[in-house]
Amino acid sequence: MASLQLIPTYTFPANPIAWPTREVISAIASHTSHRDDHLPDVRVVGEHPYLSGLVLTYQSVLSGTPITSNGPFTREDPSLSDFSVVVCGPETRYGPLDLREPQAAASLADSRNGFREVARVRLPSQCDALIYKNDRLGR
Repeated sequence: MASLQLIPTYTFPANPIAWPTREVISAIASHTSHRDDHLPDVRVVGEHPYLSGLVLTYQSVLSGTPITSNGPFTREDPSLSDFSVVVCGPETRYGPLDLREPQAAASLADSRNGFREVARVRLPSQCDALIYKNDRLGR
């Protein structure tokens, strides 16, 4: 399926590295209270061509555990989402639009803001994507 990303992955050189999108979706699913009327909303904090809101949405459908997530360059407040995934690694490593959001990441790391770290998933960039659950939404 063709990528709908602003910086589509098919424009990068062939790369055998597997990004752990299944593991991210599995971690989110294991911390979701299953309600038929609400799909978990996941905010990816940072722009990344291999681990983004669109990529996670696609992986969630493949995994049979659908979520909703943000598109490219969405800067909505993470407190509006059930989960947040903070991408890591050096900025612009995977292209000029590979960017981080340090202020949003710092807000998530502060437990006084209602977020709780529920999982870490090791990325090929040799750091961990941090997955936070928003306990204030109570979903």
